[in-house]
Amino acid sequence: MTALLVFLIFTISDEANSVPPAAAPVLVGASVTTLIATFGPITGAGMNPARDLGPRLVTAVTGWGSAAWSSWWVYTLGPLAGA
Repeated sequence: MTALLVFLIFTISDEANSVPPAAAPVLVGASVTTLIATFGPITGAGMNPARDLGPRLVTAVTGWGSAAWSSWWVYTLGPLAGA
């Protein structure tokens, strides 16, 4: 998901592209929104390890125990590898 976001940002911000500069912020925001809406139910929208860590800590503190740490490495190392 991170690699796809980086690809979209590079595509939108490319100087040789036909995207008007004023539309770039809207398109980046729409890309992030679409990625979160698509991958959110599956991955919890873990594009950013910092964004994934907070909910995991709350889940662990509130008593869910091992459910918080079952696949932490996928959502921490995956975005770093994708970037």
